[in-house]
Amino acid sequence: MPRPEVVLLDMDGVIRHWDPGASARAELVGGLAPGSLEAAAYGVPEYQAGVLGAVSFGQWCSATEAALAGEYGADAARRAVGAWHEDRGTVDPAMRSVIAALRSEVRVGLLSNAHDVLRADLVHHDLGDAFEHVICSAEVGLAKPGPEIYRAAAEAFGSAPEACFFADDLIENVEGARATGMDAQLFVGAIDLAAELAARGIHVD
Repeated sequence: MPRPEVVLLDMDGVIRHWDPGASARAELVGGLAPGSLEAAAYGVPEYQAGVLGAVSFGQWCSATEAALAGEYGADAARRAVGAWHEDRGTVDPAMRSVIAALRSEVRVGLLSNAHDVLRADLVHHDLGDAFEHVICSAEVGLAKPGPEIYRAAAEAFGSAPEACFFADDLIENVEGARATGMDAQLFVGAIDLAAELAARGIHVD
């Protein structure tokens, strides 16, 4: 396999992981029924609009609160949503090491479907300068698995898609990248990713 010029990584599910109990704890804070918080948050149109940069993260939160307020009251909804979004996720230490090693081997970028708080989250996790380019869906108005965002990521590096390697935890996003000519692999863990990179002449261990 040819050695890529650029390695692109997804954020959530690859570098950052979320506590599956965070929403349940937030529901307890607001006295909400189990499952109601995420159902509201991902059910409002502002969620996908935020991924594409049409509304802000704060507007998504407000829309989620409004969706919950009718049944639980405004105060309960505000407490629950506020507690939920205090969780900023956790960075996998093995992936932090992979990223650090990659930077001495190849050009490295982040390609993420994310709201407009992604860069602030990177700073929060001490990853503010970890990537040469950050391609955030909310900033470019494009989202995976559409082909345009992969092309935009390659163009940010002045490279062709065929010169890029991409890892994502969602198969539809991997297939979207492959459709543009990228060498894309499904992420299952840091060890497997290191093996895939080694097969392409990039050593991170």
